[in-house]
Formats: sequence, structure tokens, C-alpha cells
Amino acid sequence: MGFIGRDALMKQRDEGVKRMYVQLILQDHDHEIDLWPWGSEPIYRNGKYVGATTTTGYGFTFKKQVWCSVMDNFMCMSHLVA
Repeated sequence: MGFIGRDALMKQRDEGVKRMYVQLILQDHDHEIDLWPWGSEPIYRNGKYVGATTTTGYGFTFKKQVWCSVMDNFMCMSHLVA
């Protein structure tokens, strides 16, 4: 069955998803003293750049700063991780 985007979906199925949406909780952030992130802050994993924050905000349920990000999918790209 054909549909718009089928080729892209089949490519993703064959090659894997290279980027993923993640949510991060900033543990050691004092919202009274520390600067608040605004978005576009770089994210590093093992010293390598893997993505940037897209949205940030204070999570009242968690009582912590919450970051949303799109970053490299290491499950799919495990051969690239040193």
C-alpha cells in the first residue's frame, strides 16, 4: 500500500532512527541562584557533542529544571560511540 512518506519510513526501518527526542532533568540546578537555560544549550556525551536543547522549563511536579532535546540515537549509532 502506497502513501506519502512511505520511502522515508522504509529507509528509517532499514537504517534505524538516527536522532531521538529526549527529556532531561537538570539535577544540580538551584533555580534561585543559577542562570536558567533558554534553549539551544549544547549537550555532550563522553565529551562529544550529541545535540542541543530545544525547549526548557521548570517542572513543578519534579521541582527541577526540565530540558527537551533532539539528539543522536546511540542505540542505532553504537558503532560511532568511542
